[in-house]
Amino acid sequence: MSSLSHIALLPPPQGAQFPVPDLSPSFSPSRSSAPNKRRRTESFSSSILSSTSGFSANFKKDMLRSGPNCWHCGASPVGACYVVGRKDRSFERLKRQGLITFDDLGDVDNGIHLSLCHVNCADVNSPSFTFFPSDLHFFIDFETQHYQRREREARVDRPPSQALSDRAGIQGSPSRHGGYG
Repeated sequence: MSSLSHIALLPPPQGAQFPVPDLSPSFSPSRSSAPNKRRRTESFSSSILSSTSGFSANFKKDMLRSGPNCWHCGASPVGACYVVGRKDRSFERLKRQGLITFDDLGDVDNGIHLSLCHVNCADVNSPSFTFFPSDLHFFIDFETQHYQRREREARVDRPPSQALSDRAGIQGSPSRHGGYG
């Protein structure tokens, strides 16, 4: 079982107001004849499904079965979004480390049903949608072990820097000629 299965996600704060997605002019209502208006509505509906174009046909069917509302805020219309993005270079590393349980970026487990306004939450400088792990000690322990491993490797694989020598309690310092005195 992955440690990520314990992630807690809280609903948005009471009274939170999210910006309405900016719809391009081709999707705006028209004052022309009814057939044209119907065509634009169908186009809008198909754009929601095409937002999942990186996913398999089975995934799209599963997403449609999961309901018409956003997994997080309950809004609609919705589109499928990646948990690990298609251009994310950490996918293989995450898989090797057992932090994700799916084998392909197009897998149904790598998708999430979000309202179309989720793009407004994807600003890395001011994110409005953040996951906080409920098992924070897992991440703290991992970082502590990683730091200790790097320190061990630095002492074994190459001469430590003066700063590392001081912290590690190693006596002496590198001479100007490259040796320890």
